[in-house]
This record gives sequence, C-alpha cells and structure tokens, in this order.
Amino acid sequence: MTTATLEPKTRKTVPCFLCGQILEIKTTKAGKPYFQCDPCGLQVFVRRAEGMERLAAQIKGMGETPEITQQIQRLKTLRAQLDQVDEDEGFFDWLNGNEDIAASREALNREIAKAQAQLKGVAPAATPAKTPVKPGN
Repeated sequence: MTTATLEPKTRKTVPCFLCGQILEIKTTKAGKPYFQCDPCGLQVFVRRAEGMERLAAQIKGMGETPEITQQIQRLKTLRAQLDQVDEDEGFFDWLNGNEDIAASREALNREIAKAQAQLKGVAPAATPAKTPVKPGN
C-alpha cells in the first residue's frame, strides 16, 4: 500500500505513547492520518472524523513543545521499568543483595535524573506570578 506523506511545511508529529519517540503523522491514500513506531511495532490509524479532530486538537495543544511531551513520556517509561525491577526482585535477591538488580536500579535512577534535567532544559521559563495591586497603593 502506497502512502502519501504530508508536505514538509505542514508535517506534524506525535510522541509514541509507549516509548516517547517522535513519530511523523502520515496520510493514507484516503487522506486519513496514521503513524507508526518501528521499535515498538505500534501502528495507529485514525479512521473517524471525531478521532481526527481529537488528533488535530492534541497536535495544536502540543504547540511548539513536542520535546516536552517526549521527555514526559520517557520519564513515565523509565519509572515503569524501575517499578518492574522492584516487582521482579524476590526476597532472596533482596536478602543477598543481588548485584544485577542493584545495578539495574542505579542505571534507571541515573536515566530518570538525566531525563528530568533534560525536561528542565526544554521547558519554557515560568513567568513570575504578578502580585495583586491593593487599592490605595
């Protein structure tokens, strides 16, 4: 099946909801949007008008900050992996201090710290809150 991609000036992207990788939204011959994540094997086709409207609203809501959305998804994925390591650790692993589990936990915590630092780097600076002016001042 041949697909036509969007023109470069109108090219849109979304993050994969499993791994956070930025995915290009393409269109089918019928003009309906779809995207796929090769590492995850994920393929999403948006077939109904309501879904297309929601996708357009999500893209518009992301604005100029898809990197932020990607970093947030990466943090969620890393935290889920850390939770899985904690779940997989058995009593005897804990008792004997399994080095592989400890190394995995340390590596994931480092990656989480890195992702948090990157998120701080791409997040727009917060605007300071305005102090309300009291009448008579």
